[in-house]
Amino acid sequence: MIAKGIAFLVFGVVLLLGITLIFAKAYLGLMYEGDAGGFALDEPRIEALNYAVQTVTTVGYGNWVPESRLTDPDINGKVLAVKRLSIGFMLLTTPLFAFLTGVAVNLVSEGLRPAGG
Repeated sequence: MIAKGIAFLVFGVVLLLGITLIFAKAYLGLMYEGDAGGFALDEPRIEALNYAVQTVTTVGYGNWVPESRLTDPDINGKVLAVKRLSIGFMLLTTPLFAFLTGVAVNLVSEGLRPAGG
């Protein structure tokens, strides 16, 4: 039973990471109008990953302020689009995150349970 739970937990974590990367890519498309590709961890990609990880871990956006609001005339539309994206992202990942936490706690409690009980 524990092996099955561990496999389920690993699958869930991989799924959560995959969803996080998809939303990071969507953020790049909204705020930077697409992505040139490649694997460089430049500032836009780091910002996108920061957004996605803050959302999935429910840390929040206290340090997130668009710096280009004075030079980009469409920044309000972009921020609104990111807010819409965030709502969907939170509704999708929060229950998954909570469920995976429950699975992990169950695995630990099963591991601590005496063999005969």
